[in-house]
Amino acid sequence: MFHVLVTLASLAHSALSSNVSSPSVLDPQSAFVPGEWSLVQQGTSGVSGMQLMIVTETTALIFDKVEHNPLMTENGEPAWTAELNLTAHVVRPLHALSNTWCATGGFLGNGTVLSTGGNPNVSIEGSGLQALRFFTPCEDATCDIWENSSLVHTASNRWYPGSVRIEDGSILIFGGAANNTLLNNANVNNPTYEFYPPKNINGFNGVPIPSPFLASTLNSNMFPFVIQLPDGTLFVAANQRAMIFNWQTNKETQLPNIPNGVRFTNPFAGSVVMLPLTPENHYTPEVVICGGNNLNDTADPSTFSSQSPTTDQCARLVLSAEGITAGWEVESMPQSRIMHAMVNLPDGRVVIVNGAQTGFSGTADHPVLTPVVYNPAAPVGHRFSSQGIPASTIPRMYHSSASLTPNGSILLAGSNPNPDVTIGTEFQTEYRLEYYSPAYLSKPRPTYSGLPATVNYNSKFTLSVELPLGTNDVTVALMDLGFSTHGVQVDQRHVKLVSNLSHDKKTLTVTGPPSSRIYPPGPAFLYVVTAEGVPSFGHKTIMGTGASPPVDQGAIDKSVDIPLYLNGSCTSRSAPTRITVTGSMGISESPVLHATYARITARSQAQALLACHPHHPCAFRPSPCPRAHCDRQLHGPHQVSASTFATTSMLALRSRPATHIRLAAATPTPRLQHARVPPAPTTQHLYTTRERCASSLHMADAPAARHPLHKPHTPHPSRRLLLRPSTALELLTSGSQPTSTASPREPAFHMTCTAPPAHDAAGASALAAPRRARLSLATQLVGRCTGRARLTASARVAHDFRLSSAKAAPPRRARSSACPTLPVTHCLRRARFAARPARRPPTLPARASRRTRSLALVCVVQETPPSITASRHKCFPPPSLHRLSPRRT
Repeated sequence: MFHVLVTLASLAHSALSSNVSSPSVLDPQSAFVPGEWSLVQQGTSGVSGMQLMIVTETTALIFDKVEHNPLMTENGEPAWTAELNLTAHVVRPLHALSNTWCATGGFLGNGTVLSTGGNPNVSIEGSGLQALRFFTPCEDATCDIWENSSLVHTASNRWYPGSVRIEDGSILIFGGAANNTLLNNANVNNPTYEFYPPKNINGFNGVPIPSPFLASTLNSNMFPFVIQLPDGTLFVAANQRAMIFNWQTNKETQLPNIPNGVRFTNPFAGSVVMLPLTPENHYTPEVVICGGNNLNDTADPSTFSSQSPTTDQCARLVLSAEGITAGWEVESMPQSRIMHAMVNLPDGRVVIVNGAQTGFSGTADHPVLTPVVYNPAAPVGHRFSSQGIPASTIPRMYHSSASLTPNGSILLAGSNPNPDVTIGTEFQTEYRLEYYSPAYLSKPRPTYSGLPATVNYNSKFTLSVELPLGTNDVTVALMDLGFSTHGVQVDQRHVKLVSNLSHDKKTLTVTGPPSSRIYPPGPAFLYVVTAEGVPSFGHKTIMGTGASPPVDQGAIDKSVDIPLYLNGSCTSRSAPTRITVTGSMGISESPVLHATYARITARSQAQALLACHPHHPCAFRPSPCPRAHCDRQLHGPHQVSASTFATTSMLALRSRPATHIRLAAATPTPRLQHARVPPAPTTQHLYTTRERCASSLHMADAPAARHPLHKPHTPHPSRRLLLRPSTALELLTSGSQPTSTASPREPAFHMTCTAPPAHDAAGASALAAPRRARLSLATQLVGRCTGRARLTASARVAHDFRLSSAKAAPPRRARSSACPTLPVTHCLRRARFAARPARRPPTLPARASRRTRSLALVCVVQETPPSITASRHKCFPPPSLHRLSPRRT
């Protein structure tokens, strides 16, 4: 069930073994066009190009972090995602809801783009740590990003993760950190991997799977290199190490370390490329890792500087038994580099662009302005050349990107070492776009037509071709252009296809790749390349059937949820217990996978909001944490979801006696097409200690799933206030639609819960809204450890929220305990805002009162260790709802 480390000797018997000798490798395209390259600056990106991905023959996606970019949405707010038209050289804003800083991305097998992970909150936008963002490309500028973290997200936090599309069209998400950090470390490392869609595999059902490799490659292992190999295994590299990983058997096979102690993953970002897979070399994989530096990743980062030297080393390894035994072949680039990109060309060469000669991550200097071409078919010592390539004048280092385009040019974007948009400095936030045109674009080019929309494996298809005069033969390059960020070209791939040119040179018969291991299901760009190295335009197709990746409903149930809102109360008991929740869950249809997914979340009306500091032994940490830190007493009602208890963030004490709680039938969550599906019965388990809940829980009206294309709807007036046990305290209230504009009804803000006995640590009093449309709150929140119990609703809180009808509960005497008091009401005391719509919601008549408006504020608390001496408070509306303009009272 767990990973096995395999010695190098056993690799000879693995699937990577080959009966042929290790190829000198290559003859993907032995000829190329010499001559002058050209460089043109054309257009701007609107958002800085931290991440770049070509998604159609005419469009590209650009992702940035949340910052004050010049490209604005229709609401007058800065965008941080955009679609670039490659022919018109214009951009349009897209509408991500979470922070895409340092996310990864790639195509699913059905052609939908999946962006994964990102940065925590830095302003009013949502955290991207567990974000999954979907984009289905289109040609008519109507498509947009879809994300809904309450419906679908990763099973754990991932910042700087690696990812790869695998043989069934799913995406494997690998590693990263649980929070932002310069150097990864044991406190924030996420040494696991997971799948999207989730899988039940090797004893792990929809939950993160531990990776010893990721645990042993600290402190420089963010954005690990992950490449699918032709036998279905993965090449994985991080820090100074590499391995072959069989995800189907959970087996890790160590490879020789990178020579000379070079570190090549973030923040010492080198780059990697897999050279073309060809029938001539029996699709034997070969990887090249270039750049990085030799800094000590256990040293104090303050000892690093922008002048720290980088390396010019390129290390090349043939991934066959013979090649692995021979080890890495080392050669040198003309300049040392870090934060560069290695881009496959249709003629089989690789161009290395962008980067810096000194420094690390966002602290770098001496930009490398001249690209260098790497010819893998040339002998050692003659593989690098910059002849005929003009130098750029734009530094592109940290947060830059590059990609081959369908017409064969190389697009350069981004560069931004600044925390926010900065113009006029030496290394400013960069929006200018550049295109390098290799010499082959100055020659007459072949053209073709007849490419099917989908190409099955080992199937034959026929293209009508028109070849330049004198062309006697062609080859066919099938390419994934990749997702470019931080020196990583995720999923980049070049496969030479078997082809046969007719005698009249007008018809080309092509055979698809032998299997989905050679080229995983998903989009591809097909180039017809002359024997002289001149490529055609790359037209897009989809390898495989174009179907969605396989969906394991049981695994999805464990990793993603649709909220079910519950009312209830708990009575404390001395004996630990297991609570079994049995009932129905809503089912929603994914707009992307066209298959059902579901997730169970049982949330009480009032929940214990416990202090969250990862190293405090008495703190409850909602996100996954070691069992030793989670095995503490919990009081009061709290949230439970399949994802939380499956990853042990709720207590997993399976030896406890069970108390069963039966839920009333859930109201199904409507499909995105507004269709209804019957609820599916389910039984889930959650575990607590020193707590036995024996009550009648019943369903409250649950909000419907929202999709960006949904027509706005009016919330049901009986929605409840929901408090979640997190440092982000979300206050959800909603009112009713007025029967007429002349006499709108007052909004119904309320929350009900039975207050537990004195020794319970959570309770709530009824809420009643004042007649003025102010957010009202008077609730008893507790952040106490074992043995402490005090109701914290106070006159101060009631006064601050203008809640005249609320009566403060006197503090109860706290019992003795070794645990310190960790207050959690400090944010509430300062969160004094009036909620006023920025504009009239489209669901209300022209003269409707704003008091009938659904209100939503989120109060974010960033807590420091137990003393909580410095907290930052920001109250804002969730970005998925209409903006509200907070006004201090």
